[in-house]
Amino acid sequence: MKRAETLVHFHEILAKRPSQPGDPVSSEVKNLRDDLLRAAVIIGVAALDTYFTDKFLQKLTQYLKHNKLNDNLVNLLEKAGLSTKVALQIYLDRSKIRKARHLHSIVQNYLEKRTTTAFQRIDELFAAYGIASLSSSVQSKLGKKRVVASIERIVERRHEIAHTGDQNGKNSLRRIDRKEIVKRLADIGEFVAESEEFIENLGPFKKKSIGRPRK
Repeated sequence: MKRAETLVHFHEILAKRPSQPGDPVSSEVKNLRDDLLRAAVIIGVAALDTYFTDKFLQKLTQYLKHNKLNDNLVNLLEKAGLSTKVALQIYLDRSKIRKARHLHSIVQNYLEKRTTTAFQRIDELFAAYGIASLSSSVQSKLGKKRVVASIERIVERRHEIAHTGDQNGKNSLRRIDRKEIVKRLADIGEFVAESEEFIENLGPFKKKSIGRPRK
């Protein structure tokens, strides 16, 4: 998120800079300046995706060690390519470290092909750990009724930037507002921070609740 915030800051600095002799025409300068905001959107949304993907992988071994498999996790592992043959190979490996790395690698390769910026996908992913409706739960903890909708807006804008160059139907760039981007990036930051605390304090991962491994 720091990189995205830095780009927004540069945009603000350039917006206050008086024009200089030899500068491109004002419209070109504005478009180039606004591209800093567009880059900030891309990077900010990527940070959201990276957080939830990495968090899921970080907790995988811990969850399997102390909890029974549920249908959601079984389905995810099957989609990731954990066939009976692969499962047996992992089971027969005497090294606990290699077992964990093998399973981690399978799931990581699967998740890298999917994005986790859509809240439905985030909720489906963490349902594998028995967490119901993660996004709405975190939103409630934040006390902001529209934070999910706000982040969905910037995710949608990210897709438009990535797929159409942020152009409208008339082949001209869509207007982008710095204050709006600052707000939505801040929403991502708050949502991720609250998600971290929420996940770490849930039953399956709360430190004081982790005792002896399940039999």
